[in-house]
Amino acid sequence: MKQISIVVAALLALFLPLASVRAEPSPIGEAVAANFILPGYAALVEAAEAEQSAIETLCAAPGDEALDFARQEFRDLVIAWSRIELIRFGPVLADNRIDRILFWPDRRGIALRQIQGLLAERDLAALDAENLRQKSVALQGLGSLEYVLFGTGADELAAPNDYRCALGLAIAGAIRATAEEVLADWQVSEGIAAHLANPVPENADYRTDDEVLSEVLGIFIHGYELLRDVRLGPITEFEGTEPNARVALYRRSEMTIESIAANVAGLEDLFNVSGLAELFTGDLSWVPDSMHFELDNFASTADQIADMPIEAAVADEEVQGKLGYLRIVTQSLQAMATQQIAVELGLSAGFSSLDGD
Repeated sequence: MKQISIVVAALLALFLPLASVRAEPSPIGEAVAANFILPGYAALVEAAEAEQSAIETLCAAPGDEALDFARQEFRDLVIAWSRIELIRFGPVLADNRIDRILFWPDRRGIALRQIQGLLAERDLAALDAENLRQKSVALQGLGSLEYVLFGTGADELAAPNDYRCALGLAIAGAIRATAEEVLADWQVSEGIAAHLANPVPENADYRTDDEVLSEVLGIFIHGYELLRDVRLGPITEFEGTEPNARVALYRRSEMTIESIAANVAGLEDLFNVSGLAELFTGDLSWVPDSMHFELDNFASTADQIADMPIEAAVADEEVQGKLGYLRIVTQSLQAMATQQIAVELGLSAGFSSLDGD
């Protein structure tokens, strides 16, 4: 953890001084909110609505085609969430919303035990989305919905199965409601989006351009760390550790790699629309080009293994090499700033107060 904290501190030390040398105030905060965060959550709401509608159709007229469609809409919902998932500040943190949408990591298998228990008990109160939202957050999100649609006994949904299908519909409704709340809070006049666009000392959250830039850069810093250590780490051979497919996120729907690729695609979109590339001009124009090169490598490698079930991927030596490469790329994207950009700009790295030194 000390090494990770040092990298985080180094990246912040690298980027924050740029705010003081800009000729004009940067519109980065406004661009991030208007061009990435708001459209991202709007797309999530739309995908949740589509999934809810697909499951409603499945419940009304069960069949293989309807089940396949509901499963595909789930995959689309996972992609929509993954593209915006690494925004880990603001309204999504209120009222445990981020856990309501995706309770992960779940090292003790809480969500699995709870959804299996609910299916066994057939609690009728849980079939109402609002009632479900009063229960454990682990029951309300993508993990539980994945189990309903893809877990043990899910093929029964192709035939009349009132309880399981109705429970899936309630979970989809809960996800939609949570997504709508997050989007609504971002849309509040003079709320967080306005503060990102116009930081002033009177704001409780963003008072200066440096604080806005710190928040934006933190998305990349913590995002690549999460992907490397939490998503790719458990399924990759690394320093003698054995990969474990059973702990992979979305393994039942075979969306493990596709969701990670969507996380990275979201970060690339964020970089493109944020205006961060404009900070590197002239002799430093290679910086965004180098970042895009690494991102393209990640995308092309992930695409080669995205369709393989994660159990098979983890056991395949060649695919393990590709998973290891993906992990290296995420580390490279962080190291690029401290080992290349910092040298070019003549900036020194600092130490985080959380290091324990």
